[in-house]
Amino acid sequence: MPDPARTGIVTIGVRFWERALDVVFPQRCVGCNEFGNLICEKCARTMAPAAPPRCDVCWTPWNQWRVCRDCRTRRPAFQQMRAAFVYEGVTRDAVIALKFSGLSSIAPLMAGLIDERLSDWRPPVKAIVPVPLAAGRKRSRGYDQAEMIATELSKRWGLPCEPRALRRARGTEPQVDQVDESARRRNVKDAFSPGSRGVEGGVLLVDDVVTTGSTLDACANVLMQSGSGAVFALAFARED
Repeated sequence: MPDPARTGIVTIGVRFWERALDVVFPQRCVGCNEFGNLICEKCARTMAPAAPPRCDVCWTPWNQWRVCRDCRTRRPAFQQMRAAFVYEGVTRDAVIALKFSGLSSIAPLMAGLIDERLSDWRPPVKAIVPVPLAAGRKRSRGYDQAEMIATELSKRWGLPCEPRALRRARGTEPQVDQVDESARRRNVKDAFSPGSRGVEGGVLLVDDVVTTGSTLDACANVLMQSGSGAVFALAFARED
């Protein structure tokens, strides 16, 4: 069990270092590159919310029935998925900055925007589980972006974050590079396995971006097979 005193010292040290970096390297907006906030107010207003009408299950744009044709044909393992924004413009810039530019300090802001945008959506869950990153990518990146967002959400929602509930069994190609839904499903087939820590009760599965939901579906299947309750999914952005 971590030493509380030691943990407190480390946290204070990290915050001091972050403030020092802000003085030496002032924050710039990921959208317009102006000094100030990581997402300035002007750019924040341009972020397109992933608003209804959408499928109540996978949150794809849909205005005919509550559940889209694909989800009625093949229901995913998760109960519902929600995303705060459409993956375009400044939203896309924020995700790229977090994933590929080492800007880990934007994760709390992204979690805050999710919380604000989806304040009326609180599924019946007992824990938050991030979609795990491949070990090699996590080593090269220095962190798991989904885990960082999940950790921040756990503080806001008062729920435990369980990053060890899922394990990436093998590396996969980026889902955005796959040509269609079938290719995406093949890409993540058997890519995840139960982790070292089981989760009982409902689970909120968190990722940074969702395309078709194939990754979330695969993770939800593993979680339910390993004994969790109903799985709900959440992402910062959805690629429409």
